[in-house]
Amino acid sequence: MPTQRIALGEWLPDQPGLTGALTVAKNCYPVTAGYGAFPSEANFSAAAAEDLTSIISAKDQSGTTKLFAAGLKKIYTVDSVGALTGVFSFTGTYAQSGTTTLTVTSIAHKLKTGDSVYLDFTSGAAADGQFTVTKLTVDTFTVTTTSATTSGNVTISSSSTNRFRFTLFGNQIIGTNFAERLQVYSADGSSSFKNLSDSAPIAKFITVVRDFVVCAHLDESGTTRPYRVRWSAINDETDWVENVNTQSDYQDIPDGGHITGIRGGEFGIILMEKSISRMSYAGTPFIFQFDNISRGKGCIAAGSVCQYQGLTFFLSDDGFYVCD
Repeated sequence: MPTQRIALGEWLPDQPGLTGALTVAKNCYPVTAGYGAFPSEANFSAAAAEDLTSIISAKDQSGTTKLFAAGLKKIYTVDSVGALTGVFSFTGTYAQSGTTTLTVTSIAHKLKTGDSVYLDFTSGAAADGQFTVTKLTVDTFTVTTTSATTSGNVTISSSSTNRFRFTLFGNQIIGTNFAERLQVYSADGSSSFKNLSDSAPIAKFITVVRDFVVCAHLDESGTTRPYRVRWSAINDETDWVENVNTQSDYQDIPDGGHITGIRGGEFGIILMEKSISRMSYAGTPFIFQFDNISRGKGCIAAGSVCQYQGLTFFLSDDGFYVCD
């Protein structure tokens, strides 16, 4: 099916709501004699310390559903009464040595040299904010600060300004926020998110195409690659080293602008600012074939992309479109 524009009905604000050219009914549900309104919204939980922007659910092997909600800095598990438990942020203690060096002690902190972290100080004169890890051991890491302080408690969380996006791969919940390496939580046994692997990328978008975890719009060693698509080894979400035998590799798409969204399934759909490409599995040695299916028409807003069954909806520069 070619990409086609979605025709929206005429706007008739002064006409009766259920007569004439009614084509859209929002925030309601069908009843015998028309439509009924949804009840007013109610807070499910007020326990989060930040606005929540993403949500995903998964079942473990026993059939128990687990719900996760994420803000820009933290990921929480949500129980049946709305209580939130942090499963991405972690805590530690800090002590300053000299005027610029601050060492944080935190068991299994999962950081690497060069990573950015957000430090929320419980006490002391140090200002909360984003810091770069300059040195680390198994249980400590060091950052540079210009604020004088002594010691105290600290919460360590993401420094991202991009919301978390999640995908499911088997019983693994994999998330990305364009700041940390891909994060993973096993529905069977994990207690917190952790780095997927040392070779996992930092990416803005994530999905699953056939037997591969696929990421797009990458940050590689501090260099942004907004036109790059990278995929894992076949049936191994932890292996991201390019290898023709494992089939892990990447592809640059240079002629469509920045990647603004990806959608998976049997085929991958790569939405860019000025084009759309289809990602089809071809096997070794090429792994995936990329075909441009819409040149000059693309997606201008990452938040507009949604998928329903085999259809992908998105906002272009002249209206909403759909492609399969």
